[in-house]
Amino acid sequence: MSTIIVAGRVVNKMAVPVKMGNVCVPRWAKRFAILGLLLLCLCLPQAITQGASQPDLSAPTGFTGTLKTSGIEFSWTAPTVESSGEFEIELVGYMIQRAYQLADGSSGWTVDYESSSDTATTQTVSPTLAEDSDYNFRVIGIFRINDSYNQRGPASSTVTISIPAAPSASNLSASAGDDGMDVSWTAPSLSWLSNLPSLSAIVVERLETDADGVAVAGASWTELSTLGTGATSYTDTTGSSGSYYLYGLRAVYDFVRGDRVEMSTPVAVPLAIASD
Repeated sequence: MSTIIVAGRVVNKMAVPVKMGNVCVPRWAKRFAILGLLLLCLCLPQAITQGASQPDLSAPTGFTGTLKTSGIEFSWTAPTVESSGEFEIELVGYMIQRAYQLADGSSGWTVDYESSSDTATTQTVSPTLAEDSDYNFRVIGIFRINDSYNQRGPASSTVTISIPAAPSASNLSASAGDDGMDVSWTAPSLSWLSNLPSLSAIVVERLETDADGVAVAGASWTELSTLGTGATSYTDTTGSSGSYYLYGLRAVYDFVRGDRVEMSTPVAVPLAIASD
């Protein structure tokens, strides 16, 4: 630390007072004051930015959903958009979210639709949903605020969509035919008053079992074929000789798959028609 000679004595330079106007202050106090001003100049712009007011964004209203053959059709009323003061606000799109809950108890929202260039207030989404289940949805407006894009507004009220249980094919049976295992069933039917999507396909499945109908080690249900809506029979030519199989069917309704209808008793593949 530097020293100077004052009145014949060697003293610390920082201890010598400096006259500021009509007041004498120590040199160290002057330096701390300058340092404080520098810090203030650096921090003040950030403090002003963090404390700046934010515009009030409104949520879409009148949110509704209807189950259609192509998916779920949502509609709503656009949020009110008002530019004011320093903020120029523009509605640029929407986001439709679906609530979820995991096995560990955690929950949240997943996005089923998002666009920052479409402000239409009707949208159809076709997520993969389970039959006989309820789902909650909401819609959120996406805004441009000045030069900042993709700013989310508040969410609308939620709407619950109930996915009904899909009717399934019935009277499933299987027997050995000339060319393979002949599987037949009665096709499912729909009422005109039903809110189910239209029938779009029949899926045939197979499970290898023992003679008692218990799945063999490592076996699982395998999809054999997807058939048209009017199909009521299928011939399986891929079985192994002497093996036992259970057959199952699923009725498919656009984005909803019905529960598997299974045979209660397995059938054996005769040696004469085995594929091997």
